[in-house]
Amino acid sequence: MNRCLLILLGFFLFTPPGTAFGQAPSDLLSGLTRPHNYTLKRVSSYDRTGGNEDYRPLAAGETLTLFDEAGPGEISHVWITIASNERFHLKKMVLRM
Repeated sequence: MNRCLLILLGFFLFTPPGTAFGQAPSDLLSGLTRPHNYTLKRVSSYDRTGGNEDYRPLAAGETLTLFDEAGPGEISHVWITIASNERFHLKKMVLRM
């Protein structure tokens, strides 16, 4: 127990200031107001008729491609809702990337 406390104390005493993420001037938030050279895109399964029928029913063992785009990029948000009466439906699903 004492050894753990000494290690933690040593870490805090000998860690240079400004190394905490979010406290350094080079953190991610400092670039929010600067112009960027990328194009932001969004993919959605919304119902193009204006209704609420953007669901895709899947049978057991069936697959569905949610997004397929060529080239580099970053996926920053994924939202999937699941309507299933199966008790362990989340354990039976696979999301491949």
